[in-house]
Amino acid sequence: MDLDVLLPFHRIDKYFEQAIDSLSATKGISFNTILIDDRLDKSQEIHSLVKSLKSFDIVRTDGGTGYSNALQQGTTYINEDCVALFNSDDLIDPSRFQRQIKELDIAELCISKISRIKGNNLNSTSISGAIESKYYDPIYLLLGAYGADASWCMRTEWWHQNAFFDDQDYLDWRIALKSFRKTTISYIPEVLYFYRKHNNQFTKNRVYNNSDLENTHKLWNMLAKSYGLPNFSFVLFSVFATPWRNNSNANISEIKYFIEHVEQIQQINSSEVAPYFKKLIRRRLLLLARNNVNFFDKYWLVKQGFGELYPLILDVLNS
Repeated sequence: MDLDVLLPFHRIDKYFEQAIDSLSATKGISFNTILIDDRLDKSQEIHSLVKSLKSFDIVRTDGGTGYSNALQQGTTYINEDCVALFNSDDLIDPSRFQRQIKELDIAELCISKISRIKGNNLNSTSISGAIESKYYDPIYLLLGAYGADASWCMRTEWWHQNAFFDDQDYLDWRIALKSFRKTTISYIPEVLYFYRKHNNQFTKNRVYNNSDLENTHKLWNMLAKSYGLPNFSFVLFSVFATPWRNNSNANISEIKYFIEHVEQIQQINSSEVAPYFKKLIRRRLLLLARNNVNFFDKYWLVKQGFGELYPLILDVLNS
């Protein structure tokens, strides 16, 4: 086998069946799928639904243990030198694993561009914005979970050294915040992973409180510090890293301070990533202008973010 694939699931529905069909269409490599059955109700037989997979193991949890604990149990079944993540309601390009494994000759971790699917819209967009550059830098993680997703394919040694498992939210993002700066990463700027948005998702209607993000904020500040940036408040973190939340109590002075310091990072400003990173910042300023801020602050936010206004409108219509 060339690869193990970690696939946790907590229910069986049409999305799961389509995900298995997509995984089964993989070409060019041999792989074993580690199916981690985290269902509360395990009465429905699973073997007939995954028989299109040439090789698989079924790992049964106690049920409802969550994404992190499911991954932890599945990790003990890894036997190959390479391992990849795959979510149970998503889709992949048939060439995904073949292309990513080749990249692991020169990298510890390979990630690809992802695209959102919502309903019948195969190119649904996110109002937060997507990576548009041909290259990846961990600084993107300061603006959200960019690259911290199920498109990961990596050396098993890297996974064992850097993955951790707890009962807190945003596990992939927190692993990335903690490890990406010391990781050799290859980025494929083509869509090989399709993230599905649908009404049955566990996280769709989840309301996240500030306390759910406190540990993420701490790791976010650690990453910022590695670029020579100072510590920033939780509110500032929310504005730039979770712009979909209500950030009406944002401090414009701190926002200006953050932007000024980011623009002084020579390593980024001399790279191909810089203009795309700045576009994402401008988009966040526009998103903040929707919140309850005073007229003068709103005017400044719109003025600074104006270049992203038309692309943002298009993405809102296509989201």
